[in-house]
Amino acid sequence: MPREAFFAEAEHVPAQEAVGRIAAEMISPHRPGVPVVAPGEVVNAEVVDHLRSGVEHGMLLRRNRAP
Repeated sequence: MPREAFFAEAEHVPAQEAVGRIAAEMISPHRPGVPVVAPGEVVNAEVVDHLRSGVEHGMLLRRNRAP
């Protein structure tokens, strides 16, 4: 399923709308660079909260896929 999710048509949505959706690519914030979500995984509220908290404390998220 990760391969299918990665190559499927995708759209960017605000974080609050990502809960319950399937990730199209890996989310691996920088510092420390450990993947939080893999392609094909369902994004849950805990992941969104973790990423929001991290960004508030200086963690970097980069958008890789064109809109």
